[in-house]
Amino acid sequence: MSYLREFNIIAKAQADAIRQQNWDDLNRETSGVNTTRMSRFLSEEARDALQEAKGSNNGSSRKISTFDWLLINDPGYQALYQGVVEDNRATQSKLLNLQDRLDDAIETAHADIKDSLKGAVTLPDGRKAFLDDNGVAWTSDNKRVDDAITAGIDWTGRESRSSYLAKLKRLQDLKAIKADSHAAEQRLGDVTNKLQDRDPPPTKDQLKALKDDNKAIDKQIDGLNDKLESTLSQNKPDVTISNDVSLIKTPNLVPTL
Repeated sequence: MSYLREFNIIAKAQADAIRQQNWDDLNRETSGVNTTRMSRFLSEEARDALQEAKGSNNGSSRKISTFDWLLINDPGYQALYQGVVEDNRATQSKLLNLQDRLDDAIETAHADIKDSLKGAVTLPDGRKAFLDDNGVAWTSDNKRVDDAITAGIDWTGRESRSSYLAKLKRLQDLKAIKADSHAAEQRLGDVTNKLQDRDPPPTKDQLKALKDDNKAIDKQIDGLNDKLESTLSQNKPDVTISNDVSLIKTPNLVPTL
């Protein structure tokens, strides 16, 4: 089982357990049993008002916000809001995990390229060069090297140009996934901000729309995780030049190593 699939199975099981616990607590709250969990969504003023009301036969004289009133008096609203918030938090966690893995992968890709350049042939002018499958030399910045400059260089055991280019492509792909993750982060932040905008509070229809938005973002992150898995599962290119394409050495040029 892949790491991503195992992670998603565990995350789903945890989310299902949390939803069931919330539903059980909601039923207890509405039946008069205080579970102390509903208050985490209430403002400080609302919590004080509830505490004051419990100690007074006449109830509390404090004013609470419309949002707090909905949480206290509308179990359906509370359940919907709480569910969207927890979905949002779970998606944030999944995104952070993805970005951490991307950062590690990009760091490794940079190190691989650095190692390639360290082991490449150094031309007399200081540029690094790689030999392609046709025996033509190219610099690391994709400039063809004149044959007269490379005459006499033994390329045996050196990393091939195709291997070096594959490492550059890997880094480019990882950076593209990272850019897409930032776009998902922006979308997810918009959902979070709307959940925290309580003046006026989101309606039930708006909460349902935010739930759908969060679900779409979560799916997008799953897709990015799949892309990352695919990129990382590919064999790291490490192709070297064989004797078949090594050039005959001549006494008039000694390569700088």
